Parts: sequence; C-alpha cells; structure tokens
Amino acid sequence: MVKFGRTNHLTHPLCETLLRQKWISYGFPIYILDLSIYLCFLFLLSYFIITFPSCNHHDPISWNSKTTDLCLKNNFISFKTNATTFQIISIWFIVLYCFLNFIMEIIQLIHDGSEYFSDIENYIQWILYVTTSVFTLPFLFDQSWHYQWVAGSISIFTAYLALLFLLGRFFIYGIYVIMFLEIMKTLLHVLSLFSILIFGFALTFCVTKPFSHVIYLINQEKIKILILNTSETSFKDYDYFKHNVHIEKSNNRISI
Repeated sequence: MVKFGRTNHLTHPLCETLLRQKWISYGFPIYILDLSIYLCFLFLLSYFIITFPSCNHHDPISWNSKTTDLCLKNNFISFKTNATTFQIISIWFIVLYCFLNFIMEIIQLIHDGSEYFSDIENYIQWILYVTTSVFTLPFLFDQSWHYQWVAGSISIFTAYLALLFLLGRFFIYGIYVIMFLEIMKTLLHVLSLFSILIFGFALTFCVTKPFSHVIYLINQEKIKILILNTSETSFKDYDYFKHNVHIEKSNNRISI
C-alpha cells in the first residue's frame, strides 16, 4: 500500500488489526530482545561514567602542554590497576556493543542507500557509537585524556536520547515521540527566525558597553537575550558593568 501510494487504507480497522498481529507475532519479540540489550548497554555506560573517577580536567594545572591534553601523572588514575571487575566487564561490553552496531549501521546504510540519511535516528546512533568509542577505547590502553570525558558526556546524553527513539516503537509511546520531534522542528524554525532579532539586540547592548572585547561581549549578550526571553527581566545578575549607573539604566530602557 505504501509503495503504490495507498497509505490512507492503512487506517482501515482490518489493516490496523493485521499490522498489530504481525507486530505482536514477529516484531515484538525481536524488539524486546533489542531493547533489553540496549538497556544493559545504557546501564553499564551510566554505571561506568558515574563510578570510575575522571581525570581532573577542570583544573588547568592538570593539563600537560607537552602532550596536548593528556592527564599528568599526579592526576592520572590507571584503569588497569584501579578498575573493579565489574567495571572491566562493563567497558568490554560497551566496546563490543559499539563495534557490532557499527557493522549493523554500515549494512543498513548499504541497504537503504540515500534514504538512510533522511532519518534523524541514524545520526543519533552514529554520534552515540562514535563518542562512546572515543570515551572507552583509551581506557583499554591504560590512558586518560581530557577530551575523552567530553566525549563521554556527549555519549551519555545521546544514549538516553536514543532510548527515547527506541521506546517510540511502542504503541503507547509512539505518538508522544512524534509530537516531541515535531515540537523540536518547530522550535528550531522559530529560533532560526528570531536569531536575527537576538543578534540585533546583542549588538544594541554592545553599543552601551564600550572598551570591551567585542566578540566576547556579543556572545555574552546573546546569552543574556535568551535569558530575557525566558521571562527574566533583571539585568543586575548578569551585568558586568554595575558600577556605571548610566549604562545600567540604558540597558533597562532597551530591554523594555
């Protein structure tokens, strides 16, 4: 029906019953197995990120200029000597899961062709597997890098986002996932349009703040405008020029 443009017939009660029975008989068991394995992957990834101590990548002193962003020895925590048995099992399961899914995504890409790039879920999957691999592989070589924890923060977010898409295959959750995607598309369209005004407002406030670094100030004012758009009306908590009463009054007039 989809091939010949008869999608309106899919809403017929007979077609809905047939599709539901096929899903329960064939698709649902495979889906439950896939979901169970993914939940194990998500649990182990969350457990490892929470329990294994990260390199002190917030302290600039811990950065080694000779080896770019490799952790210094006094801040380095060896995975081979400090990891528990369950953490070692977790890291190997995560790496193996990512490797197998890389192969599956490549097979799906070959099978679907250009249609593969029209599904946003595929992009989420690639981001998840790449960032997770970047995060986990250095541990197997007993190394710790600052950038791998950045990749870890991205991977844990995309992992839960991918779970959202995975739950969308349930009948009771599917409509809400579709609503979420449509709302996100609408929000991005609105932000892309109003970004013109946000940039204009940022430049307006930059005029009232002379003798400042322009690029840094523009970015600062963009954030301030976004805060104002979320019902915040006071500049006092965000203004770096509190000592200048004239500038503060000017900013308040512009915001009004």
